[in-house]
Amino acid sequence: METLKIRWKDIEFNSPTKINLQAENTKTATGRYCFISDEATRYLKDWKEYKYRPRVKKEDNIEYGDDALVFTVYDDVEPNLDGVYKVLSRKFIEVLKSAKMNNRRAGIKTRQITFHQFRGICLFNFK
Repeated sequence: METLKIRWKDIEFNSPTKINLQAENTKTATGRYCFISDEATRYLKDWKEYKYRPRVKKEDNIEYGDDALVFTVYDDVEPNLDGVYKVLSRKFIEVLKSAKMNNRRAGIKTRQITFHQFRGICLFNFK
């Protein structure tokens, strides 16, 4: 959920890209920041371009704003993040299947790679 609360204003597109995690959005109520790889930065920029692309129907356009949440697909300032998490989790499984990486751990239902593991997406966390 911490990642889903990231807003565009929390991202500094430098080299490396820095993401500021606001104290009110972290489990420990402590603000910190992390860095992401150049590859992740490229995909994040691609996502931004795709999300705010001009649509055929003007009413379907999403307006960019610094306060907008990065990982939502609708122009919704305060969406239901539980719902967003469930959709992203299902899409993650689809990606694993298409990449033929949907293996499960021996004898249990858990996958070898889980969506929850990506909570540690940051290479380094700093206070």
